[in-house]
Amino acid sequence: MNITRPATPHVVSIAEMPLGRGMAHAINTFKTTGGFQRLGLHVTLICQPPENADNPARALVDEWLDAYGERGLDVITITAGRGLREREASIAFASEGVRIACEIGADLLYARNFQCGLLGPRAGIPTVMETHAHVGDPRPLLDEVFAATRAATHPLDAIVTIAPALRDHYIARGADPARVHLVPDGADPELFRRPDDFRTEPRTRPVALYSGHLYDYKGIPTILQAAERLPQVDWRLLGGLAEDIARVRDAASGLANVEVLGSVPHALVPRHLWDADVLLLPPSAGHVSARWTSPVKLAEYLNARRPIAASSIEGLRNWVAEPAVAWFTPDDHGSLAACVERLLRETPSARLAREESQQSLAARFTYANRARAILAAAGITLGAHSHAA
Repeated sequence: MNITRPATPHVVSIAEMPLGRGMAHAINTFKTTGGFQRLGLHVTLICQPPENADNPARALVDEWLDAYGERGLDVITITAGRGLREREASIAFASEGVRIACEIGADLLYARNFQCGLLGPRAGIPTVMETHAHVGDPRPLLDEVFAATRAATHPLDAIVTIAPALRDHYIARGADPARVHLVPDGADPELFRRPDDFRTEPRTRPVALYSGHLYDYKGIPTILQAAERLPQVDWRLLGGLAEDIARVRDAASGLANVEVLGSVPHALVPRHLWDADVLLLPPSAGHVSARWTSPVKLAEYLNARRPIAASSIEGLRNWVAEPAVAWFTPDDHGSLAACVERLLRETPSARLAREESQQSLAARFTYANRARAILAAAGITLGAHSHAA
C-alpha cells in the first residue's frame, strides 16, 4: 500500500562507517542521505565519528560534510561497538542507532548495515536496506536479511541494490521479489555538472584521466599499457588508497607521460574531470564484479560532459550506451588506446550527439532521484513539499 504523507517525512540514515571516509560506498551513502534532503525532507544521519575524533566538534563535522558537498546535514555520531568483534560491534552499533531513530521520530530508516535492516522493522520503523553484497557472498547474515523480507510480522520493507545480477541473486536466495528494488548509483549535479564557461588549462598535449580506486581489477594495468602505446597523450590517475598510490607510482615510474595524482576530497574531484580531454572507465572483464559494477564515477563522468572511453562489460552496459560513452574491448590496451585516439578526433556533430546523450542520462542518475526511488521502494510517495529532481 502506498502511503501519502502530508507532513514532511523524517528520514534517518544509519551508516556503520566513519564520517570522512573516502571509499565509494561511503560517498554513495552520505550523498544519498543528502539526496533525501534535496527532496525537502527532514533528514538525520547517524554514523561513526571521524577517525581519531570520538566526540567531534560541529566545526569538524562541517569540515567533513564539506568534503562530500553536503554541509547542512543533521549528524549524530555514535561509538557503540568500538573494540568488539565484527558481529558484536555491528549489533551494538545498530541497536544504538535504531534506539536513537525511535527517539527522534523516524518515519523511514535508510540502512547501510545488515543488523539495522533486521532491527529497524522490529522497532516498528519502515526500513529500506541498501546492499551491494556480491553474488556468492557466503555470509549467513545475508540469508537472515533476505528471509526478513518474508517475515509474517514486521518484515523488512525493501532491499535496494545497484545491478540486475545482484537483484536476481538476492531473490534466488529467498528475498521476496516484490521487496527487492534496482536503484542505480548517482552523482551530485551541483558538484559535477561542467559549467558551460569552463576552460581547460593551457597545454599542448591532450589529457586522458581516470578517477577512482587503483586496484588492478579497475583496469589500471590496461591504462598503463595504453599510455606506453600512446606517448603523445598525458595520462593522469586520480584517487586510490595510500598503498595503491605508491604501488602504481612504482609501476608507472618508467612512463614520463603518466602522472599519479593521489587522492583529493570528493568535492575537489570535479575540476579534474572537467579539465580532461578524455575520461577513462576501464574495469576488467576478468573480475566477478564486471557483471554488477555500477560505479559512482560513471554518473560523475556523465555530468562532466567529457568524452568517455569505457570497457564493454555487462555492469556498464546495464546503464549506458553509445554515444554517451565509447566502448573498447576490456583488458585490451590496444583497444583502449585506439578508443582514446578516436575520441580525441571527435567531430562537432559527434560531440553534440554525445553531450545530448550524456545530459539525458545524467539527469536520471542523481542522488535526489536515488532518494526518490528508495522512498518509492518503501511505499512512500511525496506530496507537494517535494523539491528536487
